[in-house]
Amino acid sequence: MFTGFIGNVTPTAIITKKNETPGGSWLYVPIVEKRFLPIIGKVYGTLQQCEEMYATYAQKGGFDIRKSNQKSTTTGLVKKKWFVCNRAGIPRKKNVDTLEGNEKPLRKSTLECTGCRAKARFDAIDGTINFKLADFEQQHNHDVLQPQYMHLSKKERQMKYAEQLFVYNACVANIGPTKAHQLYSNMKGCDENVNGTIEDFRNWKRDLNVYIGDSDSQMLVNKMEERKKYIPGFSFEYRVEDSELHSLFWADEVAKCNYNEFNDIMSFDATYRTNRYVFYKMIN
Repeated sequence: MFTGFIGNVTPTAIITKKNETPGGSWLYVPIVEKRFLPIIGKVYGTLQQCEEMYATYAQKGGFDIRKSNQKSTTTGLVKKKWFVCNRAGIPRKKNVDTLEGNEKPLRKSTLECTGCRAKARFDAIDGTINFKLADFEQQHNHDVLQPQYMHLSKKERQMKYAEQLFVYNACVANIGPTKAHQLYSNMKGCDENVNGTIEDFRNWKRDLNVYIGDSDSQMLVNKMEERKKYIPGFSFEYRVEDSELHSLFWADEVAKCNYNEFNDIMSFDATYRTNRYVFYKMIN
C-alpha cells in the first residue's frame, strides 16, 4: 500500500496505523506481517530466542530495541525479562555549562528518548529453560522508520566481518574509511546494501588503531619473519635503535635476480611524511 502523492513527490509506504489519544497526541502501531507478530502466551524457547524474535519483529516494524529490566531468583536465574523500544526512557535534558557548575555534560547522541512504552515481557516457565510472552505493547508514541531508511537502524548498521576486513585491507592500501565506504557501496550496488555508514567505517578504523596501538611495528616484523620462513629466496632484515624500530629491508627472489643481472638498486619512500618509519625495499 502507498499513500497518495501529487506531481513528482515520491510515494511513502504505509507502515503504521495512527491512533489519536484523548489528549490529542498520536500513537503509532507498526504494520507487520502476521507471522512476525509476537503472540501473548506463546512459548518462544530460550531467552536468546525471545530476543531474536522480538528483534526480527522490530526490524520489520521499523524500530530498534534494547534490553531493559529483569527479575531474577536468589540463585541468579532470570524469572522475568523486559525488552523495550530504544526510545523508551525519560527524555534527556540539554547539556549543562560546565564553566558554571560541576555537572558533567551529556554525551551527544542522535537518539531521542520519547518515553515510548512499546515493550515485550517474557516470563520463565518453571522447570524448563523456556520463556513465554506474558506482556506485549505494540503502540509507539513516535513514528517509525520508513523502509528506505531501515539500513540506518542500529541493527542494520552493525558491521559484519566482510565490512571490517574490507576496512582493514583498505587501510593497508592507504585508503581512508570514507573512500573505502564509497568503494564498498559501489561493489554492493548502493549504500542500502552495506552494513554501516561512513561514520561506522571511521569508528572501526579508530578502534582498529587503538587495538594495534604500539604493537604495530612488532606485528610487521612478525609478518615479515613468517614470510621469510615459508617463501623461498625471501630475505628480510630490520634494525632497532633505542628500543624502537628504525628501518626495514626486504627483497624477494625476483628482485635478487634483477640485481644480479643489472647491478642496480632503486629505493622509493612511498610513505614520506605519512609514516614515522623508514622502509627500504630492493625493487627493479
